[in-house]
Amino acid sequence: MSAVTTHVLDAARGTPAVGVAVRLETAGGRPLAEGRTDDDGRITDLGPERLEAGDYRLTFDTGAYFEAQGT
Repeated sequence: MSAVTTHVLDAARGTPAVGVAVRLETAGGRPLAEGRTDDDGRITDLGPERLEAGDYRLTFDTGAYFEAQGT
């Protein structure tokens, strides 16, 4: 099981945000994993099964998502 999951909602539409690209990286910017949200706006298997204690960053490509939505 993945140590990292995420759920993205499009609050303007009141629906899950489908197809949003998400990147997990260390605080220093080293990429660890990438994925796209599913039909429920979730990524349930982003990242390794275990992460050391520390700071990490999730980056959501909302610009591309909203451009694809025409907003």
